[in-house]
Amino acid sequence: MSKEDETVARPRVLMLAFACEPDEGSEPEVGWKWANVMAESCDITVVTQAKNRERIEQWCRAHPEEHAVLFSYLELGPVWRWLKKRMPGGMYVYYTAWQWRLRGHVAWLLRERSYDLLHHVTFASFRMPVWVAGLPVVWGPVGGAETAPMHLLKGHGTLLGRTRERFRNLNTWLAGKLVRLWEPSRRSGGIALASTPATAGLLSRNGIPCLSMPTIGYDGEIDFVNRGRVAQMQDTPLRLLYVGRLHLLKGMHLLLEAMARVEKHSVRLTLVGDGAERVRLESLAGQLGIADLVSFRGFVPRRELGGVFSSHDVLVAPSLYESGGLSVLEGFAHCLPAIVLDCGGHALSVDDSCGRKIPTSGSYEETVSALADAIRQYVSDPQLALRHGAAAKQRLLEQYAWPAKKERMLTVYRRTLGQENHVRQPS
Repeated sequence: MSKEDETVARPRVLMLAFACEPDEGSEPEVGWKWANVMAESCDITVVTQAKNRERIEQWCRAHPEEHAVLFSYLELGPVWRWLKKRMPGGMYVYYTAWQWRLRGHVAWLLRERSYDLLHHVTFASFRMPVWVAGLPVVWGPVGGAETAPMHLLKGHGTLLGRTRERFRNLNTWLAGKLVRLWEPSRRSGGIALASTPATAGLLSRNGIPCLSMPTIGYDGEIDFVNRGRVAQMQDTPLRLLYVGRLHLLKGMHLLLEAMARVEKHSVRLTLVGDGAERVRLESLAGQLGIADLVSFRGFVPRRELGGVFSSHDVLVAPSLYESGGLSVLEGFAHCLPAIVLDCGGHALSVDDSCGRKIPTSGSYEETVSALADAIRQYVSDPQLALRHGAAAKQRLLEQYAWPAKKERMLTVYRRTLGQENHVRQPS
């Protein structure tokens, strides 16, 4: 086998994952999963924080047969660590300094061993600077370019909460103007991966070549039947399910108002999760006259969630922005279609074959009305929920299951190496 063939067959990748820990959620899980999944087909070395070392080494000792990833650790000094813990926003200050120091650490690693490309995976936000150089960089998937549609808040939540979202929108606009100063892919001959349509649009407007790819993936069990009752009990209420935090930007006020417009005998809603908006939402349900149709379940242990998903018919996730959206994938795994707003990561995960996407460009009234219409479609045609649920499971397998994501990322790696005509030098 020639060196070019060897490079294409098994690339050597230096992966940059500030957040990377086993058995965690959110960003640490993203870093950990990308590293371990890609190690099945690539030689992976991960650079991460030194604070992650103990957890990683414990896991490696407990799973020696699965340990195929090399790790390199970088930590800043005690003053930076103090700032990270004590200063408001200290994590982001520390991260920025860590990325600056990472330039020298990566340069040292490239002198010690040859690699084919760099892959930055966490933090998975376009706002966060990445300054490494020396090889083509695959940047992402990154998201975060969504702005909250303020007209859909319409007085809900607190004044402080709405002000916070306006500030975040301003921050997103400003970051979009400056992103070319810190993004690593364009200047290295690499490529960016955008996890949401809004992020893809922002990068393209800045002349940054990008492909669309979701950040999140799914590696749990997948049901092969819809255990809901829509096919057998068409005269019973349609059972809607929401799983997640009860936060202002999750759009639950829109869902409750839509519920109030649907015939009361035809639908029920279960809310799993807790948060600052729970009291307000309970009050709103009472004001709308649907308190008896809505069940606030609060926190449910993860091991019990499978039974909750299996006892419902349609998942609802009307978030006003969401880079990922794991609850939709959990619903897909249990053959549930999804009703979402057409924004954020949900705009990628749901299409007309497996659910309904509600436009956010219209007025408040139009959005609530469209949500109500989507619910009525499933009420009037239970078989539609079954067909969409089957398509949702298939979409999960083809687009979000980690084996499928690995193959897509391998294609990105090979495309990047092919574009650069890069041949690994002898070690």
